[in-house]
Amino acid sequence: MAYAVDTPTVITKDIKADSTYAVPFACNVRSDDISGCEEIKAAPAAGHRLFITQLIISSAAAITITIGEGETGGAVTTAILGPITFAANQHILWVFKHPISLTAATSLTCDASGAGVVNIFIEGYSI
Repeated sequence: MAYAVDTPTVITKDIKADSTYAVPFACNVRSDDISGCEEIKAAPAAGHRLFITQLIISSAAAITITIGEGETGGAVTTAILGPITFAANQHILWVFKHPISLTAATSLTCDASGAGVVNIFIEGYSI
């Protein structure tokens, strides 16, 4: 149930959007046991939201994975993607032409149906 989250340095210029500068981010989440709901990216400040532009999930186990926002009672509060069914040793890549927007001041979370080795890479920005 423990996650390790790396935050690589994103070398890009800030994105101008709606007269506000967006702050890019990238997260690489690794887990030897993904069971349980965990925070992938902390909630931004009040009035700001996260946008997801790319998502890659690799799973060594045949499990379902849900990417969502917030955590309530040990589960994702609102599912954004999923539950996504994985066969053993499968990976899926999404590149969103129109970014997925989370609710303002809400964290990005992940939950799975059971234990398994999983890697999740997410790129996006916050405004």
